[in-house]
Amino acid sequence: QGNAGSQPEIFFERVDQRQGPFPALQVTTHNLVALHPQIVWNGTEWGIAWEDHRVFTEIYFQRVSAAGAKVGAELRVTNASGVSNEPSLAWTGSEYGVVWDDNRSGDLELWYARISSAGAKVGSDLQLTTATGTTDTPTLAWGGSKFAVAWHDDRFAGESEILFLRLGCNCVDAD
Repeated sequence: QGNAGSQPEIFFERVDQRQGPFPALQVTTHNLVALHPQIVWNGTEWGIAWEDHRVFTEIYFQRVSAAGAKVGAELRVTNASGVSNEPSLAWTGSEYGVVWDDNRSGDLELWYARISSAGAKVGSDLQLTTATGTTDTPTLAWGGSKFAVAWHDDRFAGESEILFLRLGCNCVDAD
């Protein structure tokens, strides 16, 4: 994340110990706020997700080659009323998963989407939480057969807690 004018933008830069930094790739180029980048390596290229404020606050995704060039068009992951922010991204070995907090239902809850290896959205958004109170700051990890999602939650009489669930196989297992 850096500034390419007056607003924060998302940049990608490769660094090699022997050669030093390569030219930076400006991932976002709209001169509006872009925040909270998440990056994962899939074995051949990078996937980057971020919170973007160009049209409301939505989650976007871009593939970047090992050489540091954009691959394909960026994907607008969310397109819902309200605010979608703080994405967390993981790679399964065949596709990406992204989770974020979102207030489209009137309360800040966690949502999940799948993104193909080609950078296309697969299916619809899945709402992961439905609690009253603040549910935010998710972290997503792949465990080999299911995702693990951890997040901050204050549903228990306003007490701040860290909660966890497993996600996979089109099901949600709360732990």
